[in-house]
Amino acid sequence: MKRMLKQNLVFLVFCMIFLLCFSTRVSADSSWITLTWENDFLAHEDSGYTNGGAISWGYGPFGVLERGPLPNWLEVLVSNFTEKYSIDKITEMSYRVAQTMYTPKDIAAFELIENDRPYVGMILANANLHSYNENVSDRFWFTLGMVGPISGSEHVQKSIHKLVGKKRPNGWQHQLKNEPIFDLSAERLWRMRAKKINDSLEYDLVGISAGDLGTLRSELGLGMGFRLGRALSRSFMAALVIPGRTVNPLAANLKNEWHLFVNFYGRYVFNDIVLDGNTFQDSHSVTLTHEQLLVAIGASYHARLWGIVASIQDGSRFFEEREENGFFASLSYTHRW
Repeated sequence: MKRMLKQNLVFLVFCMIFLLCFSTRVSADSSWITLTWENDFLAHEDSGYTNGGAISWGYGPFGVLERGPLPNWLEVLVSNFTEKYSIDKITEMSYRVAQTMYTPKDIAAFELIENDRPYVGMILANANLHSYNENVSDRFWFTLGMVGPISGSEHVQKSIHKLVGKKRPNGWQHQLKNEPIFDLSAERLWRMRAKKINDSLEYDLVGISAGDLGTLRSELGLGMGFRLGRALSRSFMAALVIPGRTVNPLAANLKNEWHLFVNFYGRYVFNDIVLDGNTFQDSHSVTLTHEQLLVAIGASYHARLWGIVASIQDGSRFFEEREENGFFASLSYTHRW
């Protein structure tokens, strides 16, 4: 119990330091908060990305920024990826803190399963900067976090499994060791085609390009999304590449809209700590499959003060030693004021 309380305290201190470093005084039209839960319960087994929870919040559109939302050194990097000061673009920002966990398939085993992925728990926090108009949306974000027992993932999974009567996970002693992680990420979305079917229904195709660089993950990816619904021109800038991996960054704009979507995203992954193991210490690891394909299907509905996004995701093999069920579901609720 003392160990759990200590780890929770570390998590809270981590979040407070993050907020102090990246908080910004802004004049914005609206604010929002989003709660997200992700789980592989639909697959009826724990394997791969098994559970995650996050809270995100944001402000925008901006009226006046009293000071830059990021440190000077990071803002220099941002200017190379986004057009945040462009006359025809709107600028917004958001923050996110999350806990995620990954497990092998046989969580009842006490011994190390050498041909399956390691146990991984992480706490993550990121600051997002957005720049967009009706045709192009750029996003740049910086992630800091910790991997290892300090994340508290072991206690969370054991407590939830005990509460719902599922098998106890017994292999967390083999999880990755405590280590700081970071990630610099950039993403561009653009509307490739849009057409109205009638006054209340339309569809569009959204092009996707993204990249990450860091000890958390480094990758380059391209994709495409198809959406069918209402008011798509107002919501395309918030179309997520893969729902569940990033919480809706521009939820404040999504009012009186709905749409169905399917996204395809192919990526080349150079490194991924959840499979490669610790960067600076020895730990269990598996052989990363560099070429990966992800598919997400879901629905989004937003009224004036609230909204909900539900999706499911599956993908190709992430590592070579064995096949796993990468299927999981994501549910997000947004409240605006």
